[in-house]
Amino acid sequence: MTLADSPQTQLATARRRPPTSVVTSRASRRSVLKHLFPFDVAVVGLGRVGLLTALAHHRAGSRVLALDVPAPSRAPDDVGPAGQDLLRLATTLGLDTFTVSPDLARAGDARAVVVCGPTPDDDDAPDVELLRALCAVVVDQAVPGQLILLTSTAYVGCTEDLLVKPLRDRGLEPGSSVHVAFSARRRIGGRGATAKEAGPRVVAGWTSASAQRAAQLVGRCEQEVHVVRTLGTAELTKLLDDTYRAVGVALDDEFDRIAPGVDTVRGSTSTTAGDTA
Repeated sequence: MTLADSPQTQLATARRRPPTSVVTSRASRRSVLKHLFPFDVAVVGLGRVGLLTALAHHRAGSRVLALDVPAPSRAPDDVGPAGQDLLRLATTLGLDTFTVSPDLARAGDARAVVVCGPTPDDDDAPDVELLRALCAVVVDQAVPGQLILLTSTAYVGCTEDLLVKPLRDRGLEPGSSVHVAFSARRRIGGRGATAKEAGPRVVAGWTSASAQRAAQLVGRCEQEVHVVRTLGTAELTKLLDDTYRAVGVALDDEFDRIAPGVDTVRGSTSTTAGDTA
């Protein structure tokens, strides 16, 4: 793959496109806010988490714009396998409130933008470069009145580095012009894959107003939402969850090796003690 074909290069091309809407006057913003955003939620990244997130928000009654991440092996107008599935679903069901597009420059068309960029590479090692490129596109297309919610698992401080500081550099003050928040989707062992079965969601915002707006958005799709005081707290909570789960899976593997033929799975699933991390 050449540098010109890389996802980061394609994302940089999207960044050069002008924002779809820019409103600088606070009074004007209030008067047109109702008509400014043709979509309630834009989901950036249609991987496993992005697919579930987009469908969950549509089930909750939102107008959803699903934006797929460019890939070097696809044409610029190709939304990829996940996007094709969503397109077929939307067409079959006659959903005029669900749109799928590979044009990331349309992120400015939604009142809330949910970033679901992948962070592991092909070897499951942490790699935030694609997430960084996605956030750069979202920042470049950001308009006053938006909420930008980061849901990707990354390092503590990633929300500030990838969203807060770049937005300030653009002249958009986080917590005032644009709201910024973090809330990663949690996987709880033994539970299903649908959004409401994924476990309680921890939410934090750059300001308390940002946190409350993010909690309202997440609460439309989740049964339980916990608001914490800082972005770092929410980011570290997700890392702790994943570490706790990985250790538990490793322990299960060890018991499987020392107790072949003994059915301990049915008994162990009778408790949720391991879900309290």
